[in-house]
Amino acid sequence: MVFLLETSTWIVAVLAVLTLPAILDALRDVRARLTLTDLALAWQSGRREQMVPLGRIDEVTLSTSLDFSQRATVRLTTGEKLRIPPECLPGGRLLDAELDARSIPYRRNLFSF
Repeated sequence: MVFLLETSTWIVAVLAVLTLPAILDALRDVRARLTLTDLALAWQSGRREQMVPLGRIDEVTLSTSLDFSQRATVRLTTGEKLRIPPECLPGGRLLDAELDARSIPYRRNLFSF
């Protein structure tokens, strides 16, 4: 196949290695989810899971980077900070509306570094 594409073997090998994590995730059927109910905020990404009762949340910080990727950090009343995995976050401002509906304080930082 390498000769049919007229490419160098090492280029094909590097590209194959870079796609392995995505292929493994597809084969293992890894799922990411974020659930916000009237009682708790929960997320799951692969084997990582976290559930936080709404009463323990002090503030949620939503950040958008220059590459338009989003990050969310949950600050608890104890001062501890929990980062929600980016693959769990919904697109756009859906999370903002749901946080508003449940009166959870949040702030949005645009283009943070």
